[in-house]
Amino acid sequence: MFFCIPILVGCQTSVKPDSPEQVAHICPRCNNASVIAARQKTWFEFFFIPLVPLSSKHIWLCTICQWRSPHGPGGTRHRL
Repeated sequence: MFFCIPILVGCQTSVKPDSPEQVAHICPRCNNASVIAARQKTWFEFFFIPLVPLSSKHIWLCTICQWRSPHGPGGTRHRL
């Protein structure tokens, strides 16, 4: 007798703002003042439950066009 039991695993990426109040920055792609500093985390999931954090980094994120850039040296941002 053979039972087929599906096992759901994967990697989920979540992005959350660093702080609620931030200085406005201009997006180089859409030219709107909507770029915020955020933290991006990637988790290993088993049956939709995050178990192990795989990576974490600070990024610049445009809340309108979803443009992303690394935070720090080499990252691009434009102050309003």
